[in-house]
Amino acid sequence: MNDLNIENEFGKFFYSPQYVKLKNHLFNYRFRKYIIKKNFLKYFKNKINSDNLLIVDIGSGISTVTPLPKKTLFVYLEEEAVKLLKKEGMGAITGDITSLPLEGDSVDVITCSEVLEHVKDYKKALKEMRRVLKAEGGAIITVPTHKYYWKDDDEFVGHYRRFNPMTLKKDIENVGLKIVLKKPIGSLLERNLTWFIVKMASKNKTDKSISKIKVGLFFIFNSFLLQLAKIACYFNSEKNSSVVLIVAIKEN
Repeated sequence: MNDLNIENEFGKFFYSPQYVKLKNHLFNYRFRKYIIKKNFLKYFKNKINSDNLLIVDIGSGISTVTPLPKKTLFVYLEEEAVKLLKKEGMGAITGDITSLPLEGDSVDVITCSEVLEHVKDYKKALKEMRRVLKAEGGAIITVPTHKYYWKDDDEFVGHYRRFNPMTLKKDIENVGLKIVLKKPIGSLLERNLTWFIVKMASKNKTDKSISKIKVGLFFIFNSFLLQLAKIACYFNSEKNSSVVLIVAIKEN
């Protein structure tokens, strides 16, 4: 088995062309993309106009999280997702996060959202991210947190774990990255809504077609949930948050 365990029913379900558009309307995905862009502009805005800027988006597959897709190389383990990205004009290669097919000190910014929980040896993945980052380059990472939030959907989507935020902080620092932000971004509301959506998806995965009306309603519903997620984020604490965002820098 590959370290990045994407061979799960949920992943296969969403690689159906009928459902790609739905996955990318999901409120939790759109919220991650929003919060990553916000912090990219906060910590790495000075890199945007660089002629040789290289962002690497690891493990996002068809649901990209980079704020600058045209300046991003997408690295993903599954070839089908890489093909889809290339069809959309993106730069994409197959690769394992624990053995990245990239030169050392070559990457300005890494985005790695909801990936490390799928990786058996996530500490090796952290070492690889540090290896490929340039000095003063950085990584924006999000992961699900707290064992007490574990539900059957974690198994369904192929999670090995939910992280303890303090343990992950130490692991990141131990590979030689300096944490400049550790922010709780999930909530109990988001956790339960995500669980509900995955359960509904698993029950309806045999559907072969989706009407435009259903897609429209799905988009409207998730747009409403997105606004709720943004509001709930202001009331998060590390203890009650279901997701943590970490920004880490490779120092000279």
